[in-house]
Amino acid sequence: GVRKVQAAHRMEFSGLKTALPDSVQILTLEPWKGTSFLLRLEHILEKDDDKDAAQPVVVNLQEIFQPFTVRWVRETTLGANQWLEDVSRLVWKKEDNQVDNHQTVSKSPLQDLPVVSLTPMAIKTFIIEVSVQV
Repeated sequence: GVRKVQAAHRMEFSGLKTALPDSVQILTLEPWKGTSFLLRLEHILEKDDDKDAAQPVVVNLQEIFQPFTVRWVRETTLGANQWLEDVSRLVWKKEDNQVDNHQTVSKSPLQDLPVVSLTPMAIKTFIIEVSVQV
């Protein structure tokens, strides 16, 4: 019956090689385009939580995921509708509430190393390009 099938076949799969840090969780991992995926990570602790645990965390995506190799990582806005380096924020004058100028966030567009950093309470969204290991 069922027990024979379970014994003969692996009934569970994890796409993680190693566990994420306790303070980090995957909010989204879904197919994007071709061999890329949308990945959203969250640092679940607040700044005022346990001082030892509520620290910035570095996550190496290459060491976490299987059965694919992360070729590159590119950060996007939270909604994944714009590359982070293309974001232009308005800066307002305080006295008369007029637009002062545009300020561009400068980020490197592609990260060759699949290492990302998360601060407490942060949610970051990435497009990751992968190649499947056979």
